[in-house]
Amino acid sequence: MNDAENTPTSASQPLEERVNNRSQRPSSNAFKAFMASNWAPTSGDLPQQDAVAAYAATRRKAISAQFKGERLVIPAGPLKVRSNDCDYRFRPHSGFAHLTGLGLDHEPDAVLILEPVDEGTGDDGAHHRATLYFRPLAGRDTEQFYADSRSGEFWIGARPTLEEFEARLGLSTAHVDQLETAITKNVGAPEIGGISIRLVRKVDDNIDALVDTARYNTAKDPENLDLGVLDALDEKLSEALSELRLLKDEWEIEQMKIAVSATVEGFEEVVKALPRALTHARGERVVEEPFSPAHAR
Repeated sequence: MNDAENTPTSASQPLEERVNNRSQRPSSNAFKAFMASNWAPTSGDLPQQDAVAAYAATRRKAISAQFKGERLVIPAGPLKVRSNDCDYRFRPHSGFAHLTGLGLDHEPDAVLILEPVDEGTGDDGAHHRATLYFRPLAGRDTEQFYADSRSGEFWIGARPTLEEFEARLGLSTAHVDQLETAITKNVGAPEIGGISIRLVRKVDDNIDALVDTARYNTAKDPENLDLGVLDALDEKLSEALSELRLLKDEWEIEQMKIAVSATVEGFEEVVKALPRALTHARGERVVEEPFSPAHAR
């Protein structure tokens, strides 16, 4: 049987799947084996710890001290569709980026959870143990490698492994498949031995729904559950994260200096380009060019 016979026709392929790709892909074992073959081997070396890691740990410790005994859920957020099969460039929620030190485009759907622990047993003396849940690199022998344009290495490049993120961030990591259990386990009123949750809301609708369901299912009186009270608890976490970002640490100050320097350099290049822009039919393109990545290289 050839690849064409294994490829779904427009009649057999569900409508919701047809919009996810512009062409139909072969699905034979021979094709899968071909796509997984002859790639350069990946390095097994772990990266050095990021310079921001120690500062992010200090920030997590500060938040931990404010919410002892409560599970804190901070999502990065999902990708946002720009048009058809194209997404906007991903930007994680500011609170997530601040507590992890991350801010790149391979972290959609990631979630940071601060799990309450006994006094003195948390990370660096904090009252919580932090774990980053995300979707790591898919092996080249998987269909996701070449078929998933959102997360496949063939399309977007290599994704960090759990071990690589752990080495870079000094932060425990786990596969996102374990996230639901991590959020919902032991949820309930503290007076009966349960754990209360605080969530950074309106970042990821799926996480909002998961937390709300867990709260509803474990409430003493679900029919009279006061959602306003729970929203207020969540808002306190968001406020604390925002206030923590008001006072910049040494690493953030250095990053701001780098950004200012790059901006000044960019505008200096624009001034140099103005004479040519004034005589060019598309002068705005001439002005924009100094800020392009190609020019920076």
